[in-house]
Amino acid sequence: MKLLHSFFAVTILSSNIALADDTCGKYPLDEITDPHIAGWHTDKLSLVRDMYEQVGSAALMVVKDGKVILRYGDISQDYKVHSIRKSFLTALIGKSVARQEIDLDKSMAELGINDKDSLSATEQTATYRDLIKARSGIYHPAAYETAAMAAARPKRFSHKPGEHWYYNNWDFNVSGRLYEMKTGRNIHIAFRDEIAEPLCMQDYDLSLMRYHYEETTLYPAYPFRMSTRDLALFGQLYLQKGEWNGQQILPKGWVEESTKIYSTTDRNGSSSGYGYMWWVTREDTQRGEQEKLPIGSYSAAGAGGHRITVLPSMNMVVVNRMDTDLKGGPRLSGDKFDELLRLIISAQN
Repeated sequence: MKLLHSFFAVTILSSNIALADDTCGKYPLDEITDPHIAGWHTDKLSLVRDMYEQVGSAALMVVKDGKVILRYGDISQDYKVHSIRKSFLTALIGKSVARQEIDLDKSMAELGINDKDSLSATEQTATYRDLIKARSGIYHPAAYETAAMAAARPKRFSHKPGEHWYYNNWDFNVSGRLYEMKTGRNIHIAFRDEIAEPLCMQDYDLSLMRYHYEETTLYPAYPFRMSTRDLALFGQLYLQKGEWNGQQILPKGWVEESTKIYSTTDRNGSSSGYGYMWWVTREDTQRGEQEKLPIGSYSAAGAGGHRITVLPSMNMVVVNRMDTDLKGGPRLSGDKFDELLRLIISAQN
């Protein structure tokens, strides 16, 4: 593990390259200059702006039919993405599954995974697919956990692999290390080469990417920092089912497979179901029929209110950012984000 860590650390630090280059030209999504002509209620968009300012968002983008309808804040500024990193990883995993580099049905024992507090024989039967569903049943301490996640972690050995969903950073971090072990590629560099560059992301910079290690576990987290406009491109890639400019960037069927609901959660609205490291809207019980979020929409979500939400039935992507570098700064709960999302949806004719 130490040798692998050293190799990737040297690689990433020696590749301090901002992505945008002359081959990409301008930002690939056009902007609508008059949303009213495009069928949006300008008075309702003003309510969206009011709420954006009220909750303290750092940036907001709405893309409809592949065009930018609104953008507030500095959409080129990089911010932490927090747990959106997991949705990035599952995109890379899908590409490697298609190349037959990764077998999602291999067990931890077959893949050679253990940890500082050794896994039991039962825990070692968990598969890679269990990890990306957050259903491994392995409740070992994990890097980059929040206090709330650690407090909610089930007792060790309380559930068998596959039988219980828990939002588990151990699963997500081991998924990242397995990706690197099976492919020989650094996550951040692979994302640049296989997703950021084909999409002409404007601000992706390897010098901003890091690993996060902790003493309790062998497996690091893999934080990203990215801009709002680059996240919008990632959401648009998923909306287009992995296709970009005539090329299939993600394998056919992978978007549908990874955004199916495999688990129900104790949450409402856009976080009610869970796929392969994506939150999927299963139900929205707190509103009337006219205000419910569309079933089958899905989100990559990061702590503090970072969101990429894809709404296939509306051909729309919504990205919200918060300045979580600012200690004590504003944060946006899931319920509040859903309220903002409902406002955006209502602003369409």
